[in-house]
Amino acid sequence: MCCLDLLGTHVPIERYQGPEHRLSQPKLVHTFGVSSCYGEPRRSPLKCDQNAVVGIWMRWRGRIVIVHARINSKTPQPGDGLRFVVQLHRARRLHYDLRLEVDGRLVSWAVPKGPTLDPTVKRLAIRVDDHALDYFDFEGVLPAGQYGAGDVTIWDWGTWTPSAGTNPADALAGGALHADLSGEKLSGRFVLLHTNRSHAGSSNQWLLIHKRDASASEGWDASQFPHSVKSGKTNDEILADHRVATE
Repeated sequence: MCCLDLLGTHVPIERYQGPEHRLSQPKLVHTFGVSSCYGEPRRSPLKCDQNAVVGIWMRWRGRIVIVHARINSKTPQPGDGLRFVVQLHRARRLHYDLRLEVDGRLVSWAVPKGPTLDPTVKRLAIRVDDHALDYFDFEGVLPAGQYGAGDVTIWDWGTWTPSAGTNPADALAGGALHADLSGEKLSGRFVLLHTNRSHAGSSNQWLLIHKRDASASEGWDASQFPHSVKSGKTNDEILADHRVATE
């Protein structure tokens, strides 16, 4: 992350990923607000736009460390352009469901290890059944016995555009789709590449690759960012809320 102007002094900010007990004797606890793109410092921490991160920070060893964050994210609307969503889905196995709006439906892939901004990494993406647009903002628990049973969070969402002059449906049929994503976590040019482009309909295995562009970041891993962009909750928290509500 960038910087937070606190009491007139710029300090580095980093996201704390470990257990809270490792924050020995934190001296200060406050709410904060910074741009969700983690790029621009804000002189008024609590005056955040609709895509702000709001949460708890602690001063620790001369740094401001984020302990918990909640993202106030505006739901992408149909009028904003073609939408995409990535749902973190804990069913029989944890995986990330990437869904792109194409011709009135959500074309979908299951990405076992999640999308990455690292251009040196190729992620396996398994093409699965298309979903209705109504499923775009679903977050909750799919009951046992139902297809995909398990807890689901909205890991990322935003809009996307195909490469210039490209018809998305034709690109998918041809086995290679170039997509520019603009989300809360994901951004830049991604390529979905069928592993057998000469027979694109014969297999469900694709590769998801990030191009080397301004958004690329080597070493970037989806598991480092587990919180929902809709609620700020993790899958564990979504499941716990569901259990309380159904008791």
